[in-house]
Amino acid sequence: MKLIVGLGNPGDKYNQTRHNLGFMVLDKIIEKIKDKNSNMMPFRLENQFEADITQTGGIGENRIVFAKPVTFMNNSGNSVSKLLSYYKIAKDDLLVISDDIDLPTGNFRIRTEGSSGGHKGVESIINQIGDNRFLRIKIGIGSNRNQNIPSEKYVLEKFPDSEQKIIAKVIDKTADLVLNWTETGKIKEETIKILF
Repeated sequence: MKLIVGLGNPGDKYNQTRHNLGFMVLDKIIEKIKDKNSNMMPFRLENQFEADITQTGGIGENRIVFAKPVTFMNNSGNSVSKLLSYYKIAKDDLLVISDDIDLPTGNFRIRTEGSSGGHKGVESIINQIGDNRFLRIKIGIGSNRNQNIPSEKYVLEKFPDSEQKIIAKVIDKTADLVLNWTETGKIKEETIKILF
């Protein structure tokens, strides 16, 4: 059994913002699964987990739970720890997808462990589960350094038109990587740049 978590903030005002890339990737994954399996249910709020969740219909090892914490980014770990505990999912079977302000737009990085890199959602997960050894995909949103915009404001902005195509490609490629991992169990640490 696997748990795939996309990080973001709940509510319409945060839709399509940089900080919600995790949610956007999960939506793309579910869209791809639905193309093959029309029985896939849409996300629904599960208050006990503080998350919108859906899952594949598999049983035991073949089941995959997809979750979008609704705790707001900085408390994402509350939801993740509840889901891991309830479903008895090993940390080796946890994958977290988040944005990364230190990676250029169009890049994403796969890591199997490490610090939060200053990302409050990832930091919350590390603190709540007491471990930094879990699989994560960090998607670049570009830096705010040359724009005189505070980080906390920059991450809540929508992507400009000039970045829409590359972000769509990154989301699609990330969704394919995640689906391949669910089928093969294989993924390697690397940094990938999408060319356009």
